[in-house]
Amino acid sequence: MWLLNPNGINFGLNASLDVRGSFVASTTDEISLGPNGVFSATNPQDSQLLNVQPGVLLDNNRAADYREIKSFADLGVPAGQTLSLQGGVVEVSGSLTAPGGKVEVLGNQVGLLGNAKIDVSAETGGEVILKAEGKISVTGTLLAIHEKTRLHRRSRD
Repeated sequence: MWLLNPNGINFGLNASLDVRGSFVASTTDEISLGPNGVFSATNPQDSQLLNVQPGVLLDNNRAADYREIKSFADLGVPAGQTLSLQGGVVEVSGSLTAPGGKVEVLGNQVGLLGNAKIDVSAETGGEVILKAEGKISVTGTLLAIHEKTRLHRRSRD
């Protein structure tokens, strides 16, 4: 499931996800759907929809235009799926859970603050990707991982 809002996204304390697959929240106004399609949040009548898998959206020249994502909630997806937050400034103080799957926190600046928790623990491992064009801040955060888990942290600062 994709949630696009070019004005920003705020997951309050009581927010939750009820999805059976992967979930991507992004503040982009459009996404490319392969070589032949585009979905636009600001001009949806001209969109071409296709089935696509979640992936990194911030690898474009417009990342500076992305808005803020704040998550105070405990968000989770089913085992083996992807949970991805992609925005300008992305701040997480709740939890992000994808047992044996992938959690991505991608932005110009990324912050895991206060009691933030990322949990991809499973016997098969999982993957955590923190990627920022600028600063990544991690304070008081718990990562619940298995020895087979892959952790990627990339920042230009």
